[in-house]
Amino acid sequence: MRFVLWLVAGLTALYCGHWAVAAWAIRAEAEAALAGMRAEGRAEVATLDVAGFPARFDVTLAAPQFTSDDGAFRWAAPELRLHALSYRPQHIIAVLPPEQELRLGGE
Repeated sequence: MRFVLWLVAGLTALYCGHWAVAAWAIRAEAEAALAGMRAEGRAEVATLDVAGFPARFDVTLAAPQFTSDDGAFRWAAPELRLHALSYRPQHIIAVLPPEQELRLGGE
């Protein structure tokens, strides 16, 4: 019985570590991508948050604004949420807010 308890505790610790490392990697890569886009003047985000333990990775962008290279296209919203299940991280669900701003060619 002790072996089973130690096994469960060990597997739980491994899974928690896996989630923490993956969440850290998601945050680091998202911040790096946003920093590159900010430097080019193509993106602005107030805050970036990663949550969702233990079953998901929930990335929340507060006040995101994305602009095309030539400035003809701009999208902005109060919030953007991206969800991915921890056992299927390549399947991403985007939750868009009910109100968004879209500018095409100055309109």
